[in-house]
Amino acid sequence: MGNDNKFMKLRNDFATYSSGYYLEPKELYLYCLLNELQNINFKTITNIDVINEYSPIKFYASKSEAKKDISNQLMKLNSKQVINIQGNLSDYNSMLQIEFDSIENKFYPMTFKEFHSFESIYEFYIYFVVARMENIKGNFKFSIYQFAEVLNITNATARKYVDSCVRKGIIFRNEGDFIGKQSTRPLQDRNEYKITPFSYQDKSYQQLKSESTQLDQNNNTDEKAEKEVSHTINSSQESEDTSNIQKAIDSFNTYKSNGKNYFPELNDYYLYVKSKENFFTPKEKELVKVADNRMKHLPSYIVSQKLDYANERYNKEKQEEKYKNEREAERSLIKKMKQSGNICIHTEGEMRKLSSSERLRLKHEVYFIFYDTNEFPRLETFNVLLLLKGGEEYEYSEEVLEFLLKLLKKILKEHKFDYTYTGLNKEIELKRRDILQSYNENRSIDEFQEGDMVIETKNYSLSSRKRTNNKREHFLE
Repeated sequence: MGNDNKFMKLRNDFATYSSGYYLEPKELYLYCLLNELQNINFKTITNIDVINEYSPIKFYASKSEAKKDISNQLMKLNSKQVINIQGNLSDYNSMLQIEFDSIENKFYPMTFKEFHSFESIYEFYIYFVVARMENIKGNFKFSIYQFAEVLNITNATARKYVDSCVRKGIIFRNEGDFIGKQSTRPLQDRNEYKITPFSYQDKSYQQLKSESTQLDQNNNTDEKAEKEVSHTINSSQESEDTSNIQKAIDSFNTYKSNGKNYFPELNDYYLYVKSKENFFTPKEKELVKVADNRMKHLPSYIVSQKLDYANERYNKEKQEEKYKNEREAERSLIKKMKQSGNICIHTEGEMRKLSSSERLRLKHEVYFIFYDTNEFPRLETFNVLLLLKGGEEYEYSEEVLEFLLKLLKKILKEHKFDYTYTGLNKEIELKRRDILQSYNENRSIDEFQEGDMVIETKNYSLSSRKRTNNKREHFLE
């Protein structure tokens, strides 16, 4: 846990292809490993055997190939003068003394926790490509061709890795809008990327359209066909989950493999965290028990790092699932409302079309569809009583509420329900102020009645106050 806030400085132009400091994915990953192993004198004393054993992500499955590759990557780092190596790179067990070129500015502070959260070198590198730019100027635009260039792979492979990072929530994408035509082909702007989610306001028309299309496809699934295959799908998913949990159980139960110490992987810790949260099936309970026992015999800092990653991944998945469910529920409700009318009221446990504003009552919950600046349907809802009062803390007499309700009905009728909640709230607030000013000017009501119009504490109607001898303590001082 002590390493959570520690970081290494990574030059922003490590991922700039045209820079003299450009590092390929394996070079940058190895640079970070060496950086993490620095001693108090800011030197790394190690050898290639140790680097291969220490690396959480293996350079090659074969140890001999991995060590050979590490040696080659060290040579390239040394030739690019980002590190200075003293020692024999051809002898994998020979001591190496490594010093780093100083970095004073224009760098991304990669924390050790971030560095250890990735399952592949490409995931790590793609994250850095995006993070370093967000650190400078927020979200930035990048094409698949540019990703392929810095990753030193084909466009198709780059697209696969970038899509995977987006699905896993490692980075977030905002699709570029179409901005014209080139010859006969539509011309699309480059996608934007961030390491944090895009807000609704920041999402492009194309991104919102893609999300809307996906939700519509999900909502339009034939219910009959869905019922017919649901049992098969659920059984298949349960079988896959059980298989993965069993692998994690075996992993936590394995102490040695091929004569070497064996340690559970990141995904095993993720399944442990997920099982501990659910704790429904016998397999989940078995995994929690086995993992708890194994972790007692592992270094606490390793357990802490991997549990941090697992918890972060699981919590992110829960948030994404919650957002997805909310959007699907909203989309489903919008679909139903379009069939009955763009504005409905929820009363007596069911949704009904509001055919006329005259039917509006104080007790009603109102739902209506409005279209944002990108012409996407969105759902808004408000409670009539709270809208008229301006909030829970305000109280009004029945006479005033009825008067404001008539105003609301008039507004809705005149504008044919073409309003947002914010617009309605502003309109009602203006009307309240106009009423007060008008009454004060012509003295058509006294100061006690004025208290009925707008008051910020518990209040009583005029008739109620008369019954209590018009005690002034009922009014806002």
